[in-house]
Amino acid sequence: MGLSLSVKGANIDIQLSEYEIDGFDFIYGAPESKYAKSGDERCLRITGRISAIIENNPVALASIREWANIGRTSTDCYTFVKVAAIHREEEVRAITFPEAFVKAYEEKIDPHTGQGQLVLSLMQKPDKRTDIIIDPFNQEVISL
Repeated sequence: MGLSLSVKGANIDIQLSEYEIDGFDFIYGAPESKYAKSGDERCLRITGRISAIIENNPVALASIREWANIGRTSTDCYTFVKVAAIHREEEVRAITFPEAFVKAYEEKIDPHTGQGQLVLSLMQKPDKRTDIIIDPFNQEVISL
């Protein structure tokens, strides 16, 4: 199964494929009280291989770093992000954050292998949380 990442905004346009992206997680942390939904947290965490990004698309790594450094007071920090799992050239799972911002950006280097991993944690603009799109599994493509 392959993965893809698309990031599009005013000053950014990144396309990464299964060669650069290792995986993604959608984390929905609802508050303990069902009546206190203002504190819910929906996070999209994407992991990738730094060496593959540098080899295949070095501008993308620089663009991600620049985006991560934009403060939330700037409208440029909000960007369209779509991550998808692809099976037989068909999307079977896709998560779209229409106005995502970078919550955290990490680079981890394994001291034994020298391999680097990028971890990008994104959140949707707080007043646009209901605009998150989660496309369900296509049951015809993958039988669970």
